[in-house]
Amino acid sequence: MINRNIKYWRSRLLRITILLIILSSYSIGHAQNLFNAPEISAKMSIDTNSIQIGEQTNIHLQLTSPENIKIHWPIIQDTLTKNIEVIHNSVIDTVFNKDKKTITLKQSITITSFDSGYFAIPPFYFMYGNDSTPNFVESNALLLHVQDVKIDLKGEIKDIKPILDEPWTFKEILPYILIALGVLVALALIIYIIQRRKQNKPLFKMPEKPKIPAHILALQKLKQLQDKKLWQTGSVKEFYSELTDILREYMEGQLHFDAMEMISDEIINELKSKKIDDSLIKETQDVLQTADLVKFAKIKPLADENDRALNWGFHFVEATKPSEAAKKEDENNVEPSKSDAL
Repeated sequence: MINRNIKYWRSRLLRITILLIILSSYSIGHAQNLFNAPEISAKMSIDTNSIQIGEQTNIHLQLTSPENIKIHWPIIQDTLTKNIEVIHNSVIDTVFNKDKKTITLKQSITITSFDSGYFAIPPFYFMYGNDSTPNFVESNALLLHVQDVKIDLKGEIKDIKPILDEPWTFKEILPYILIALGVLVALALIIYIIQRRKQNKPLFKMPEKPKIPAHILALQKLKQLQDKKLWQTGSVKEFYSELTDILREYMEGQLHFDAMEMISDEIINELKSKKIDDSLIKETQDVLQTADLVKFAKIKPLADENDRALNWGFHFVEATKPSEAAKKEDENNVEPSKSDAL
């Protein structure tokens, strides 16, 4: 009986000894792991821990660790808890500290809540090290107070927050720009119409037709004068008056001097300065003198003198017209120009 008890206690003692050895080896290894563990710290802060329903605030995560440690950042979901919603996550910012050979990782999270009360923001867990032997470091926890909106039952109804102003887009502004331009154009048109009416001018001028060369216009009028047969019917004065007017207008247009306002002697002197053939000048002087005698002395030239005066008109134009005009046979059919206005 005694021997049996001794064997029992020896067996129990052996088991206890083995258990103590295992525990001591585990404690030593665990202590060494703790001693060799890198210096990693995580913390969480908040801008304000008291908000009203629907308001937003930011929490900030910060992790400091050696550069050579692989960090697994926690995945942020749409909600932190059933009462706290995530609005936005910033990118993870990395700050290198070369002196201490450490890095600091930072991230901001915008949160809100639509329930009133006190809500705990749980700590965030950061995994580091190898995937086969992961280690974790956790941040601190926070407490968020969400207050009810204070309602004044006697006051008027107000929004929780003021209406936010959205920036204008070009598509929204375009109709107003077009309206403003239309008003400006209408005002400018009204002012223009009033000014034109005061000046007794047409609103819009039509473009003038090309001006007929002076020699073509003179030849056309001479031909019309020839067809009238004025001197043959006794209208000698009208014949010479119209003949000299046609040639005076031609001299103004082609030779560029104010023949309509000159007397016959002034016209002859002006023609001499133009280096015109002497025989043509002499013939012109004779016709102008005859015309003056008919208009002022009421003499009646002979029929051959009247024919010679008309032939002089054609000859004078042909002799003094531009040289290149002779090559343009179709110009004889050009109608006199007229300026039309609206």
